[in-house]
Amino acid sequence: MKTAVQLYSLRELIEKKGLNTALKLVSDAGYDGVEFAGQYNCTPNEIKALLEKYNLEAVGAHISANDIINDKANVLNFINTLNIDIVSEPCGDIEAFQKGDLSAYVEKLSDANLIMLENNTVFCYHNHWFEASPAKQYLTPLCNIICGLKLEVDVFWLKYAGLNPLDFIKANRDFIEVLHLKELSKSGEANAPSPVLGDGITGMKDIIEFAYKNNFPCVILEAENIQGDILSYLKKSLDFIKANMK
Repeated sequence: MKTAVQLYSLRELIEKKGLNTALKLVSDAGYDGVEFAGQYNCTPNEIKALLEKYNLEAVGAHISANDIINDKANVLNFINTLNIDIVSEPCGDIEAFQKGDLSAYVEKLSDANLIMLENNTVFCYHNHWFEASPAKQYLTPLCNIICGLKLEVDVFWLKYAGLNPLDFIKANRDFIEVLHLKELSKSGEANAPSPVLGDGITGMKDIIEFAYKNNFPCVILEAENIQGDILSYLKKSLDFIKANMK
């Protein structure tokens, strides 16, 4: 099972010191790859060269349905240059989910999904808290409505929404393409400093064990708010992942 870092986690570092510094950090920490959330003022070929330099794989990218539809040529050039075969909608239409009126948004997702399928690319929906609650969740219905759509499950947001992440993953394994390993602090506050994996309340140990035993090809570390030394955070979280790959 490969390990990767969602580069959104390192957004402040990238803004200050550039993509090269961030990729070197991920490589030094021992991860196999990264998931992109933008191009960071680099061309696809420049990014490809940096990935080769640091022996990292582009395991995926967050690209909105809007961009896929409205900037199709550039999106396809980006993902094909980097050999990305999984693309995720980074955030859904909050207002549509809260109102329960998803018809227009589903049409948009369907159009983006079709473009990705025609490019032999898996299109996933990345959840936050507003699509899932103990009373009702929209994630699996989206996959039932949109043929081929998969889920990139963010366990942090499932826990924050009041669901048991492991139970959700077990019940919906067939729809789930990849997992975001993001730890929720013991305070339960979304904006609290991000704990190292295993130091929060998400149930991360059992989630990683399940992912490993059930042949998830990759798990992706994400953090909302890393405090202190970033390399130390990345290494400690990776150590926890590897300790539970059994």
